[in-house]
Amino acid sequence: MVCSGSHDLSIADQDFLAFNKYWNEFIEQEITVWKDFHDFWLKAKIPVHLIRYEDILQRPNETMSDLMKFIFNVESIQDTLLNQYIELSSVERAPEIYKPRKGKVHGNSEKFNQMQLDFMALYAQDLLKNFGYFDLFNQHSEEASHRQT
Repeated sequence: MVCSGSHDLSIADQDFLAFNKYWNEFIEQEITVWKDFHDFWLKAKIPVHLIRYEDILQRPNETMSDLMKFIFNVESIQDTLLNQYIELSSVERAPEIYKPRKGKVHGNSEKFNQMQLDFMALYAQDLLKNFGYFDLFNQHSEEASHRQT
């Protein structure tokens, strides 16, 4: 988004190679911003509810139900109109008002070399483990070693 100025566009693949030096600097800057942002909210003296992109894709009903229970500070929303709307929203597609580019879980791994992934994994290790993303860094490392053999 920063490089393209848009939510639905990406920079060209060759730009990652052409501007490799800047890409490395960008990664180091952005992992710092990402870590500081999440540390701030996780240490805040207010209730915080985390939702991961993967959770919305893989378990939309459960994810939205958990969010509503958090918002309304209740143990259950079973047998409520709200629960019916959540279930309905996962059966029928809503009209598209905003259409960002298609995303997928771990869909940009080829944009990072192993040194960049290792830096991010080491720098934000605790947060990545807390959010369930740390294994993706190991998975990428294993995939890269299989490609080389």
